[in-house]
Amino acid sequence: MKLLEEVENFSRGYVRKGGKDNRRQQRARMLSLAAFCAAEGAHSLAQVGAGHVIRYWRAHRHLSDATRYNHWRAFCVLWRLWKNRLSHQNPMEANHETAWQSVEGKMPVSNSCLGF
Repeated sequence: MKLLEEVENFSRGYVRKGGKDNRRQQRARMLSLAAFCAAEGAHSLAQVGAGHVIRYWRAHRHLSDATRYNHWRAFCVLWRLWKNRLSHQNPMEANHETAWQSVEGKMPVSNSCLGF
């Protein structure tokens, strides 16, 4: 499955519930990260690593702090959705270590949302 399709599938149910406007904005941010990572050569979320996120972050330094924080929160939701999907598919994959663990602590929020 291609990365953009994977993110669309993960976020489809998320957008249907809760505050619609905010969730649509968060989905757009998730797809922005997915498009960036796809351009960098990632074909699935499992291939997205710390380097992708750091390069995305550096490419979007021009955004305001509030906007970058909103992007970060959207990424947190995406990783949570992905982790939940993995745990439902195969319990052994739920403990799958990814490069996201090395990103923890390098982002602008003190409490990581990655849950690892």
